[in-house]
Amino acid sequence: MHAADLHLDTPFSGVQASAPFVAAALRDASLHAFEAIVELALEREVDFVLFAGDIYDGSERGVRAQFEFLDGLKRLNTAGIRSFIVHGNHDPLDTGWSAISNSWPELVTIFPALGALEEQAKIVRVVRDGVQIATVQGVSFAERATTTNLTTAYHRPEGAGVHIGLLHCNVEGSPSEHSNYSPCSIADLIKTGLDYLALGHVHDRRILSGGTASNEPWIVYPGDTQARSINEAGAKGVYVVNVSDGIFSEPEFVACDEIRFFRHEVKIDECESVIDLLDRLQVLEQETLQLAMPRSIIMRVTLTGRGDLHPLLARPDARDEILGSLRSRSSPSSPFCWWEQLIDRTQSEIDLEEIRARGDFAADVLRLADEYRKDDAMQAAMLDHLLDAAPRNLRKELSPLLVEPKFADQLLSAAQLRALDEILGD
Repeated sequence: MHAADLHLDTPFSGVQASAPFVAAALRDASLHAFEAIVELALEREVDFVLFAGDIYDGSERGVRAQFEFLDGLKRLNTAGIRSFIVHGNHDPLDTGWSAISNSWPELVTIFPALGALEEQAKIVRVVRDGVQIATVQGVSFAERATTTNLTTAYHRPEGAGVHIGLLHCNVEGSPSEHSNYSPCSIADLIKTGLDYLALGHVHDRRILSGGTASNEPWIVYPGDTQARSINEAGAKGVYVVNVSDGIFSEPEFVACDEIRFFRHEVKIDECESVIDLLDRLQVLEQETLQLAMPRSIIMRVTLTGRGDLHPLLARPDARDEILGSLRSRSSPSSPFCWWEQLIDRTQSEIDLEEIRARGDFAADVLRLADEYRKDDAMQAAMLDHLLDAAPRNLRKELSPLLVEPKFADQLLSAAQLRALDEILGD
């Protein structure tokens, strides 16, 4: 099993005053996610669990979180399941493990940092029934701001079984919100010669390399095990990896999160009143709770589209009242829904016929759009120009759309509304 970025005891802010029960649930969520990881490992009878850094969120490292982590490792140890751990930028070795000291179970390996005389990662053999089935090697961060490319310390050892590297790092091309600690490239990771690179640091799960029909090694980020903010929407958990005769199956994602974050977009076009909008949002709440069951959810909704509600929604006090009405339905019973924010991206209704009759520049824009609709040659030239102007990586995706009969009309409708918004203002 491959896990990373547990961030146990992550402090959440912003809801304490308005909803103490939500704040309390968020404080416990990362610990409950870890409990789910332990239960899953026991249920699947895995050979070992890999923890790819950032077990804790920071140097504070609550005593409760440390003991919960130690207790979980003891349960795995009792079941004969090994645990391999590296430290990342949030829990580097120089800040210590004050509450636990060195009382780790026998089957727990915490990989050290590279020392002045140590240039290679520590390698541990995994033996089952007298046969070596794997090796695991890893390097911990000695300090938070580790900017050295640590992949140079990894190499393929001699011996049977699959060879695994455990590493907290930032692979080139990762989302910019992740600090560039232990920077490396996919080529650097492939150069290690290992079969599976178990990574941590990036909170989105992603498989960067590998495949059942590929000769490339598996390079995998499992993401964090419990989302820490609305910007980490979607399921969070671990990968379970099966190996048979040295062949890896596709890593299986298993959700372990306690609370799930969602971001939705709701159009106001068909809402005639605030009551209509509230009804639509409450239906969305029930649908999202059902989707996430049995988890609690935290939701942010962006309101879009055009309609008579736009002037009202443009007022922050009106949005606050709608948000308050939605939140008033939340209760401490689980699973709950907490509405984190309503964002207004709506626009005014535009009367196209009234604009056509004005005879001004805005009317000329509509006239030009109408001419494009009636002239196949003009449409073809427009679509060719669109394809030429598009970024190269999007052209392959755009090409099939260009032959769709409705695409040109949809494009013109969107373009004319965008142009009118720019001309007329809001």
